[in-house]
Amino acid sequence: MIFLDSCIVIDYINGRLEISDKDKNKYCINSIVDMEICVGARNKRELNSIKKKISDAARHGERTRGLVVPRRRRAVVLSES
Repeated sequence: MIFLDSCIVIDYINGRLEISDKDKNKYCINSIVDMEICVGARNKRELNSIKKKISDAARHGERTRGLVVPRRRRAVVLSES
C-alpha cells in the first residue's frame, strides 16, 4: 500500500494527474487526508486554510464549520450541524 499526500489527491481530483486502473488498488489515503477532502479542499490554498482552522480549533477545543475537534487531539469528528 502506498499512502497518498493530500496535494496528490487534490491534483487527481482536479484532473492534473492520472492514475492507471491497474495501479489504483496500490494507493490509499489516511483518515486525515480523507477528512481534508471531505471538508472540501479543492486546491492547495484551501488545503492550507483548512489545516490552519483545524489546528487552531484543536488548540482551543472549538467547533469549526461542522468539525468538532477535541482538546486532546485524539480524534476529529464530523458533525452535520
